[in-house]
Amino acid sequence: MSMHVHRLAGCTPTPLAHYLKALAVLRLVSTVDPTARGMWRGQVFNLVTTLDRQQLCDFFLHNYCPTPMVSPWNGGSGFYPKDNKSGIDPVANSTCPRLADYRRAIALGRSLVGTAATAPKKDDKYQLLRNVRQAAPPRLRAFFDAAVVLTGDGEPRYPAILGTGGNDGRLDFTNNFMARLVDLFDMQQSPMAPNPWAAAHLESALFGAPTPQLLGSSVGQFLPGNAGGANASSSGFDGPSQINPWDFVLMLEGTLSLRSSVVRRSSVREAPQAAASFAVRSEASGFASATEGDKTRGEQWFPLWENPCTINEVHQLFAEGRCQQGRGFAGKPLEFARSIARLGVCRGVAAFERYGYIERNGQANLATPLGRFTVLSNRAVPFQHLLDEVAPWVERLRQIASDNHAPASFKAAARHCDEALLACCRPGDTPRAFATLLCGLGEAEALALRSPKFAAKKRLRPIPRLSLQWLDAAHIERTCEGRLALSLANLHGCKSSKYADPDDPIRGHWYALVHQGKYCTFKVQSEEIHRGPHQVCVGRNLAADMTSVLKRRLVCRDAGGTSLGLKPLGGYAAPLADIAAFVAGTTDDATILGLCRPLFALDFNELCGREQVKQSSSANVQPTAKVQVDPAFALLRLAHPLAPTVDPTSPLDRITLDPSCLHRLLAGDLSGAARVAKNRLQIAGRLRVQTIMGSRAQAHRLAASLLFPIRFGDRFALQKRVFKPTHNPEQPVR
Repeated sequence: MSMHVHRLAGCTPTPLAHYLKALAVLRLVSTVDPTARGMWRGQVFNLVTTLDRQQLCDFFLHNYCPTPMVSPWNGGSGFYPKDNKSGIDPVANSTCPRLADYRRAIALGRSLVGTAATAPKKDDKYQLLRNVRQAAPPRLRAFFDAAVVLTGDGEPRYPAILGTGGNDGRLDFTNNFMARLVDLFDMQQSPMAPNPWAAAHLESALFGAPTPQLLGSSVGQFLPGNAGGANASSSGFDGPSQINPWDFVLMLEGTLSLRSSVVRRSSVREAPQAAASFAVRSEASGFASATEGDKTRGEQWFPLWENPCTINEVHQLFAEGRCQQGRGFAGKPLEFARSIARLGVCRGVAAFERYGYIERNGQANLATPLGRFTVLSNRAVPFQHLLDEVAPWVERLRQIASDNHAPASFKAAARHCDEALLACCRPGDTPRAFATLLCGLGEAEALALRSPKFAAKKRLRPIPRLSLQWLDAAHIERTCEGRLALSLANLHGCKSSKYADPDDPIRGHWYALVHQGKYCTFKVQSEEIHRGPHQVCVGRNLAADMTSVLKRRLVCRDAGGTSLGLKPLGGYAAPLADIAAFVAGTTDDATILGLCRPLFALDFNELCGREQVKQSSSANVQPTAKVQVDPAFALLRLAHPLAPTVDPTSPLDRITLDPSCLHRLLAGDLSGAARVAKNRLQIAGRLRVQTIMGSRAQAHRLAASLLFPIRFGDRFALQKRVFKPTHNPEQPVR
């Protein structure tokens, strides 16, 4: 027996109508060829069957038995006096054997409706639904189970794919389905014969052949491009709704593969849209047209598989219709994406096409494609476990932002974090995605400074403690901005000349924190986030914040006044090449500040034993010997040591700090600041540097650069740049 592989170019993952057509073709062909299989290859559906192309077309034209679909509980379904009868009456009056089940379904609906003049409401409608479900034959129950889910107490729930029980507003899908059958077939003949244009429309629907003249008809939410409306015509301001009748017929047949399973229904009773397969609650993130004001019926993720599957295997996939996130059910888009990234779906699925049932084009709900998420077959997207550390915090931020009185900045920050989390779940540029996520977390945390009362009222917490693997995930140590941010973030106050104080992080200059074991909260006073004299940074400009820290540390410097009292707890220092780039203004200050704030949350006690930190240089760092050290920076840096002395006998370490040097720099007087520094350093040896001159902007950058910790060997390089050689050169000190 020969097998044929049909590439159905008319069945594509988008729009939703064309995806559903693929399911319908596989299900219907399987009734005559049980060996038929289907798969998604090259952005189209491929059908493997014993039927050749002509036999496939003949089946739909001469042997296809439409599935009986009626919805007598809806107004406009054809069962009430004022309804459109152009579809239901020809089907009910036909004598074709292929429509025998359909005629019985219509008769059943009419018997249950009786002489009612209008569709029932509320309790009467619920009772009619129960009566239909109880009396319906098996073929009619297929549509009922796809359109309606009855809970344990008899209350109906409506999966979003079929609107609200088989209708979308005033458009009833079943009545429109029968009308499209009348467009395709001559109901007065027995057996019914295809109309002259039916074959050409079928070629277009299945194989993507040039489309004949489309018929004017409502298409509902499944095919937004043909729904008509403003700017939907090549001439004029408004365009009509048009469709290929086979598209609508096969589309509705395809929805029958999405029936809900019993386990699925009972586990998500509180979420109506979640009764459908792979359905989740909607969130305005991960796609370009997302807005917070969107009205939506939820989202649904449709699987794409590359291996040939029978219709029974496809039905099993949709019947289970679950995606796990850890031990729980993935009920949100972000949880679904994280589950996919961790290989949470192990059914041979290659990707998921994401759709949202969103109100667009006035009040019409449209099945809007929201992007595709790939399932890696041999490995997970790396570092997915790190998202567990921040996902609860982002969820809390999202809850705060959903408050009606929340500032717009909270809503924007929550959406930014959601977008970044979704990007981390996609294969591709993972380091960039994780770096973007870190910056988004830092920006969201900074809202505590901009809206202190609202943040305190909603109990916004600082970013939780992060593991050191974030440095690898975001390639922090491979970029100039990342290395500078890390060197700043691990600065702490000094307990002594040897040890940094873990309880005095530089983070305290941004936020007043209260430590509670492994966790910390913002200090609240007078119902707002506390801002004491130690909190001098506002988080808007990196250089301004760095100089604010320096001025504050000058006020609180150690008793001897020989250092600023800061030491890197993790032992990480900034390379001279990176500091030189900062002074030259070639670095991205916004990125440094954006990375610095979330890196405050790292556990720097563990950073001390990190292998990368112990290395003197990395592959991306220019060796110190090749760095052209700026004499102005070398002079000023030696005059402003960060950490206390480790050698009290050294003349260089007995030099006291002079606040006027920093103040002159901040005033733009680089020459005057250099003179003060030279006067302080002359007691330690003969100076090479004679005169330093520069612009106001350079003075400001040099002032900010004094906060970067430098390496032990780099300190010695600065000494050689500033001092002339002697018989007993000073030993390098931190």
